[in-house]
Amino acid sequence: MRSDRDAVIQKFLVEFAEPDGTDVLEIGCGDGRVAAGLAGWAASYVGLDADPAALAEAETRVPDATFVEGRGEALDFADESFDVVLFTLCLHRMDAEAALDEARRVLRPGGRVVVLEPVPFSEVGRARAVLRDDEADHARAQQAIAEGPLPVVRRELFRTTLEFDDTGEFLDFLFEDYVDPDDFDDLDTFDGGAPAWGAGFPEEPGRCAGAGSDGEDDEDDWDAPERDPDLEHLVLSELGPKGGDAPLTLFDDLLVVLLARVD
Repeated sequence: MRSDRDAVIQKFLVEFAEPDGTDVLEIGCGDGRVAAGLAGWAASYVGLDADPAALAEAETRVPDATFVEGRGEALDFADESFDVVLFTLCLHRMDAEAALDEARRVLRPGGRVVVLEPVPFSEVGRARAVLRDDEADHARAQQAIAEGPLPVVRRELFRTTLEFDDTGEFLDFLFEDYVDPDDFDDLDTFDGGAPAWGAGFPEEPGRCAGAGSDGEDDEDDWDAPERDPDLEHLVLSELGPKGGDAPLTLFDDLLVVLLARVD
């Protein structure tokens, strides 16, 4: 897969967060991909994630930053500790109201909160919704932003491009973290080496996978079951005429929202 995603995300986050010389907290840092592009701007950079394996990768990728295990709804930082708080593709996976309240608490006067969220109606988003329809989660996150403790200063949609050699590579990308719920008796605690949460994806609430995983297999990874051909067909049907293209170029739209503490 080839994509301009990382470069485009960095461009918008730098523009919205203005991290130069600031103390930055990134919630949902994953393996440090975003931190690698932003930490050099900041006076200090702290990345937080619920996945210790991803944090170990982040520490290797960005040795000058600090990475801690934790959850966005319960930040273990003192009041007014940061100038910038980032939510990287993860607010819809959390209790958004609690997470935004915590962001407000640790933000200094005049500080900024930048929320980066996937858009469920983009080309990739529609295909992903076949596997897990989290439109309601996105709606709750947007409502929490609108009704939250910090005013919205700016919001903007932007587009990233993903290119795949063929539909097979796209399906590999989309199904990478998918688990068929029918394959497990108890999705909350299945004994396979990966947590199970939600309708089909093994992620903890509050862990933000989107910005993090680089797709490399770990020797301790659980073995995913075979994919259902009917489910694959449904995914490709969401692409319309593009479903037969090779190479396959798809758009994945993202939303960035700037909130500010103005007191």
